Amino acid sequence: MAQFLHDICIRAHLTSWTGYGQIAEHLGRSLEATGLRVVYEDMGTDTAYLDRVEFVNERIVEHSPLPWILHLSTPDTKPFDGRKRVFFTMWETSRPSPEAVVACNQSEAVVVPCNANAEWFKASGVSRPIHVVPMGVSADEGYFDDGTPPPTDVFRFGMAARMAHGGSRKGLNEGAWAFVDAFPASVTDVCLELKVWEDCLPALHLPDDPRISVVTTPMRPHEMADWYRSLNVLLVPSKGEGWGLHTHQAMACGRPAIAAKWGGTAHFWDARFGWEVPYLLKPAGDFYEGNGQWAAPSHYGMVDALRCAYANRGECLAKGREAAKRAREFTWDRTGRELRGVLEWLGAIGRVRPRPIKWTPEQEREYRKGRTCRCGR
Repeated sequence: MAQFLHDICIRAHLTSWTGYGQIAEHLGRSLEATGLRVVYEDMGTDTAYLDRVEFVNERIVEHSPLPWILHLSTPDTKPFDGRKRVFFTMWETSRPSPEAVVACNQSEAVVVPCNANAEWFKASGVSRPIHVVPMGVSADEGYFDDGTPPPTDVFRFGMAARMAHGGSRKGLNEGAWAFVDAFPASVTDVCLELKVWEDCLPALHLPDDPRISVVTTPMRPHEMADWYRSLNVLLVPSKGEGWGLHTHQAMACGRPAIAAKWGGTAHFWDARFGWEVPYLLKPAGDFYEGNGQWAAPSHYGMVDALRCAYANRGECLAKGREAAKRAREFTWDRTGRELRGVLEWLGAIGRVRPRPIKWTPEQEREYRKGRTCRCGR
C-alpha cells in the first residue's frame, strides 16, 4: 500500500456507463484537481457496454487503510465496516425510503446535489449534517463547445435515459406519444430520436411513426456531446431527477430543454433555458412506490411546448445561448472545490499538504489526459 499516498478513498460501483459510475470518475478527477490524491474501492463493475476508464483503473485498491471514505451510491446502501463515511447520494422522489434514512443517519454527513434533496431528506428524518454540492460537466468531456449550429433541414428533438432501472420515472414513452400528438403525420420536417441502452428496449412502448428512431450505440462523453449538438431541443419528460445530467449536458452544448421544473432539475434550469411543462404531483410508482410523490408532466403541456419550440427557431437559439451560459456555472471543478470544503470541515482530510506549483509541459499534458493527478503521481 505504500505506493498509494492518498488523501481520500471513493467507494462506488465503478461501472463507467451508469450515472453513479460516471459521477465517481468525475468526483475523483475534480478532487485531484484541488490537490488531493484519490483511490477507489470498487463495489462492483459491469462492463456490458463500456469498459472502465483508465483514470479509474489506475486508482483502484482492494481496501483503503484510511479511517474515512467518500461513499457514492443510492441512499439505501448500509455502511459496510467501521470506517467513517461521507455519503454522497441523491434521490428522485419527495421521500427517501426508511432504509435510506437509516443508512444516512449512520454516516458522518450526507452530501446531495440539490436543495430539493436536502429538504426531502431532512423532512424524512435524516438528522446528520446535510451539505448541498451541485454536480457538473466539463470541457474535458466535450461540453461547453456551444458554437455548433443546430440542424436546419429537419427539426430534431431528442430524449435520453436509461429505462432498465426505475425506467417509468424517465417518461420516454409518454414523451414519444406527446410528440406524435404534437405533430400529425403530414409534418415531415420534424423527428424524435431516443438515446437509450440495449437493455432499455423491452421497456419502450413507442408509437409506430417513421419519424421516431432509437439509438442504442454506447457513447463516451465526447460522443454524447456530439449527439446533443445534433439536436435542436432536448425533451425531458422525467417525473423526477436527483440532478438531471442529461438536461445539464444538453445546456452545455447550447441546446434548450423542455422539462418540468421540479426536484434536481429546478436547481439549475427554468424557462429561460427552454420551455417549462406544467406537472401534477402524484404518488410515486413502480420502483419508487411508497416513497412520496413525483412530478408527472402534463401530456398537453408537452404537446404545447413541442409545438412552441418547433414554431420558434429563433427563440430556440436564444434560449440555447442562455442555457450554455447557465451550464457554465456548474462545473465538475466547482463540485471538487465545494466537496473538498465539506471533507475539510468534517476533518476527513488534512487542510494543508504541500503540492508542486510548477509542472513541466509533459506533466500538464498527462494531467489533461487524466493520467496523473495534481500531486504528480
